[in-house]
Amino acid sequence: MAIAKGRSDIKCERDFVKQGFDEQIGILKNDQLQQERRLKSQLDNIHSDSTIDNDEKFSIEKPLVEELQNIQERHLRIRRTIMIGLYAFWELSLKAIIDLKCTKSSNSEKQINVTKDKKKSIAWNYLNVIYEDNIPLIALDIDGPIRVLRNHMVHGKLPKEQLEQLNSFSTNHPELYLRISIEGCNFYSYDGLLNLLNIISHELNNAESVIYK
Repeated sequence: MAIAKGRSDIKCERDFVKQGFDEQIGILKNDQLQQERRLKSQLDNIHSDSTIDNDEKFSIEKPLVEELQNIQERHLRIRRTIMIGLYAFWELSLKAIIDLKCTKSSNSEKQINVTKDKKKSIAWNYLNVIYEDNIPLIALDIDGPIRVLRNHMVHGKLPKEQLEQLNSFSTNHPELYLRISIEGCNFYSYDGLLNLLNIISHELNNAESVIYK
């Protein structure tokens, strides 16, 4: 998709992508809830059936429990994939804002010098150009703990200090529904992804507004 140069155009494009994420996450959330409710209802019926002895109940329940676990694991994988997509949306949108800032500067006396610190992330370098060493804390959280989480979901590695960082972050942000452990780090609810999407969208709007001041 081509990136337009006007403010309303890139905002419109972000809103279009955000709507797509909103709809996708909503469909997947409802799909998981419906599947789990169906299986849990069957398990409750079996458990409460006094005509079935315990051994037979265990035998009947086992494949249903396994199916329930498979559904939960499958949606964990899906949420990881969406998380990776959300971070890509963050990076690409920041790049579009940088392109707009550079276009504006080329039409004025003020020129923008886009330099990159190789020790920093791609997003941080974009943010530094936009905010000029005054990056908001929420944007730094996306570039910090959220980026660490994204990298873990891509590469599967998480050093001890990063695990501690994510533990602290998840405690302070229960709205993201993060489960952090040495076994793995995941969003255990689609609501966490929806909340993260809203945070990212809000910060992108703020970043774009800065270049018009």
